[in-house]
Amino acid sequence: MFRLLFFAAALSALVRCTGQNKSIATKPVQDNKENPYQLLGNDLDSIANASGKFELFVQKHKLTDRFPVLKAVVIETSSGKVMAQFSFTPGYIKWISEDEVEIYNAPGMMKKDEDISKFIRQVKIKTSSHNP
Repeated sequence: MFRLLFFAAALSALVRCTGQNKSIATKPVQDNKENPYQLLGNDLDSIANASGKFELFVQKHKLTDRFPVLKAVVIETSSGKVMAQFSFTPGYIKWISEDEVEIYNAPGMMKKDEDISKFIRQVKIKTSSHNP
């Protein structure tokens, strides 16, 4: 009897955890706002900046892609507008300040004397109030 109750509790906890992950992938977007899931697909990671003013959405890397190129967008939380779009070969993309991201565009093969900084760029995100 104890085994049956333990199994039911474990299964219930597993179902709750799985349900939480699905809600992240299908995050609703209000009308008149850009929908990152329509722009990039459903398999995304999202990372808000420290203040929550911007959110970075990045396609997840699929190991089955032979020559992968990932896409990312930065959405302004208050307006829902796309403030920047990027594509890069899988390396990384991350917030380095309130309004700046760093992108490592990983090369296929680096030359022996090649500096990794050659493949890293930093992009400042402008708010919609600064755009014409």
